[in-house]
Amino acid sequence: MIIGIFTDTFYPEVNGVATSCLNLYQQLQKRGHTVHVYAPKCKGWEALQSDTVHYLESAQFILLKDRNVAFPGMGTIRQALDMHFDVVHTNSEFVMGFLGTYIARHTGCVRVHTYHTVWEDYTYYVTHGLGDNTAKSFAKKYSEWWCDRFDRVIVPTAKTENLLRQYGVEAPIDIIPSGMDLGRFSPERHSAEEKAVLPVWKAPSGIIGLETALGLAVTELVKKGHLTTMQLVEKMCVNPAKLYHFDKGYLTEGGDADIVIFNENEEWTVTDDEIASKSHNTPFIGTKLFGRVKYTICGGKIVYKD
Repeated sequence: MIIGIFTDTFYPEVNGVATSCLNLYQQLQKRGHTVHVYAPKCKGWEALQSDTVHYLESAQFILLKDRNVAFPGMGTIRQALDMHFDVVHTNSEFVMGFLGTYIARHTGCVRVHTYHTVWEDYTYYVTHGLGDNTAKSFAKKYSEWWCDRFDRVIVPTAKTENLLRQYGVEAPIDIIPSGMDLGRFSPERHSAEEKAVLPVWKAPSGIIGLETALGLAVTELVKKGHLTTMQLVEKMCVNPAKLYHFDKGYLTEGGDADIVIFNENEEWTVTDDEIASKSHNTPFIGTKLFGRVKYTICGGKIVYKD
């Protein structure tokens, strides 16, 4: 098939949407499809321009200065129309998304859209709290209107699908996690000898940290008197939620039951056998730590029990 990908951000920019679009472009090509990408020019675009990657003239977006806005010219539009795409896949609800839907409408091809960003969670960056509820309401209505223009909508998670259904979206929705190349995290990508290199920070895949984060924080910060337990909870749970404007980090009736229950006085030893991550790179094997996780509850369901 001949497939057109239209996006407001693409490699070499580094963000979730750009990475997702790059993976999609590469994987569709591997399956024998002819794929063309249309995206705004960004820093470093010159080295990646090709017959199938088309960077459009652009300018810095006023509200988000790390993003560029494309200005599609008639030459680009005519070229895209002449491609006679079988599928147009948009990854933007804005300039490049409108360009993609214009091309699809005039060629009669299949229209697919990936809804990457839950915009109601990001209105604060534009409103800075002024009229934010109105902005969130608009984001929901706009998302509903946009998604219902397509033959199929792709979302990365069931949570996003449920959210779009709450908005009133009626278009068919498929759940396809598309943000990363899992091959990069394959245990076979590097040999055991490479991973065991000393010092550990020179290991090609870096080190893991999530499974030891709480234990290290309790042992090195709480037990040594640098923080109280409640201050640690604030820094690891409450404050990150505030910084990202997530409605998380607290317990309330009817709220999301995302809870970690731990015993700050229980001592445990980091062992290779207990590591759940695919990579076992850590300098803390054999280290005794305080702060043992007993339960992890996500969305009201127990997903881990010691």
